Amino acid sequence: MSMRYVVVACLAMLAGCTSAKDMYLPDGTRGHHISCNTFATDSADCYQKAGEVCGANGYTIVNVPGGWTTPWDLFIKCKD
Repeated sequence: MSMRYVVVACLAMLAGCTSAKDMYLPDGTRGHHISCNTFATDSADCYQKAGEVCGANGYTIVNVPGGWTTPWDLFIKCKD
């Protein structure tokens, strides 16, 4: 029975591992890097986090030239 609690605790720690970090984009404007944990989240969680960061105005997905990204990295710029 204690093994079940360990598994549940580990899954709870992995849940919600989507983070946002402020950054400056190549054109000098402010943007955000949304990073999603590959095991605990899916792409919908990344887009939800982007929506939380930018609010009702929305956001634009930005390609960062020369930057190394994975499918779980999302670079965005909030719309004014």
